Amino acid sequence: MLKVAVLAPDPIVRFGIKAFLEKSIENLLVSEFENLGHYQGQQVNSSYGLVFADLGIYTDKFRHIMELKASFSNSRLIVYDMGATFEDGIHYLKHGAQGFLPAISDIKVLLNCIETVLTGQFYLENVDVHLLLKLLFQKKGFKAVNTFRPKLTPRQNEVALLLANGASTTAISQKLGLQMSTVSTFKSIIYRKLNVDNIVELGSVLA
Repeated sequence: MLKVAVLAPDPIVRFGIKAFLEKSIENLLVSEFENLGHYQGQQVNSSYGLVFADLGIYTDKFRHIMELKASFSNSRLIVYDMGATFEDGIHYLKHGAQGFLPAISDIKVLLNCIETVLTGQFYLENVDVHLLLKLLFQKKGFKAVNTFRPKLTPRQNEVALLLANGASTTAISQKLGLQMSTVSTFKSIIYRKLNVDNIVELGSVLA
């Protein structure tokens, strides 16, 4: 069962999101909270797979996102803010949210956002988020890969871990029963997916 927490000061918004979700998703349990303080005061002993949070009333919205992530450390976070710009949405993702919506009015968009976020990806409607975040981090002197890690296949992940631990192409070939050329191909794919140039950077990403 997917447990969802909805944090919004407006009870109509909370009810609307809950109704949307319960109508569209089976095996769902939705809990409503006025804000983060309300959630903390309830001393809820439950782990939520997904959290929706309204950022509209907060002045320091980036800080609030980080506080939400600290309180819901194992949850995927979707934030919405009717007054936000496109650039704001990018920064919300940078500060810890996995999904951003400027409003919650279209059930198809909402469900698409949920599906995307629950599969471990980032959601910003009709945008190549990974490309934008990569550009954003590069401008600030960071590597986007250190924060956002594309999903490797099980075999690619196996090869990546061996490489990061110092195994040579020959050793990996023998251990996994692969041709050396296949290992080299995997290595190139892994480097490209994770946007790294050497073993040191690979080890840092996988740490």
